[in-house]
Amino acid sequence: MQNECERLPLWSLRRVEPVESQLRVLVIESAKENGGQVGLQLQLAGIQAMTAYGAKAAIKWGASWRPDLIVMEVGESGLNGFGTAQALRELDECWDIAIVAYSSLSEETVRKAADHQEFDAFCSKTSGVEGLQDVIRKITWGRLPAVAIGQVVN
Repeated sequence: MQNECERLPLWSLRRVEPVESQLRVLVIESAKENGGQVGLQLQLAGIQAMTAYGAKAAIKWGASWRPDLIVMEVGESGLNGFGTAQALRELDECWDIAIVAYSSLSEETVRKAADHQEFDAFCSKTSGVEGLQDVIRKITWGRLPAVAIGQVVN
């Protein structure tokens, strides 16, 4: 049985070709209370993941670390993922990075609230990290790396 994220179409034609041998994913969460679980689980799947908390850290690390893909928590208290995604798109270093909206809100709700240029794909949190990995697999032409390296930043 397909999970929800696997069935959903990507929102743009943007695809990721990792610059380095390992896919670099910046996970942006609203608060440290979430514990960086998404980033840690992506690391276990062999993805070089970094977790940033809040809009300021997202913009700082998006521009300086230059990830291949950003997973943006959307619609949670404490972080305006829509505004943060828009701010990242306005940076010269980030305008072309694929951004996945990761939310407990429905896809329809996120689509209505988002400018379609902000996000390239959507994944429901109810699909878990496995669903997110499916979206990452689609947006990276079916490639997931084999070695994990990760860190958490403020």
